[in-house]
Amino acid sequence: MKFLKGHTAIFVFVIIFAAAIAVFAFQPKPNKTAQEAFLSKLDVGGLSVKDMVSKLDSITNEPIGSSASISGTQVTMMDNDQKYVIKLPSDSFYLSMAPYINEVHPCTQHNLVSCRGEQFNKEFDVNITTKAGKVILNQKMKSMNSGFIGIWLPRNIEAVLTIKLGGLSVTQDIATFADSITCLTTPLKLS
Repeated sequence: MKFLKGHTAIFVFVIIFAAAIAVFAFQPKPNKTAQEAFLSKLDVGGLSVKDMVSKLDSITNEPIGSSASISGTQVTMMDNDQKYVIKLPSDSFYLSMAPYINEVHPCTQHNLVSCRGEQFNKEFDVNITTKAGKVILNQKMKSMNSGFIGIWLPRNIEAVLTIKLGGLSVTQDIATFADSITCLTTPLKLS
């Protein structure tokens, strides 16, 4: 009889435990998390991290109460008092640069939705060559409506950036380490 009571107690416990799991498993899930709703508000929901960063960097009307800054390792987005962090791919680094002629703001960590440069929708010749002489990029690139040129580069390199616009040019050393700057402005005065 004691044997049956022990097994009965275990059986009852297993039934109650299974019922509890079933109740929790079939609870309706919210349609979107707060982060998904925020990304949808910025019209970047469902995009890869690289596509999301590129799209945010092209925004010209900053969403009220929102910001999205990028470091060498992550994107940090704020929506009023809510903070969301998305890690960047471990092999990639995003550099946003604003070549200028007259005036630009100083910046080291790029805000994807509020930084503004001077040369909007202009076509530049951009060359990036590593210190060892390997050409990473050599092409014409058009600045966005924000006046910035955004570019994905390999992580952990040191290179020389040369930008030309007509007869004007500028050359600047760059690096793509975790602690490197992601916003390059004042050193890029074209002359």
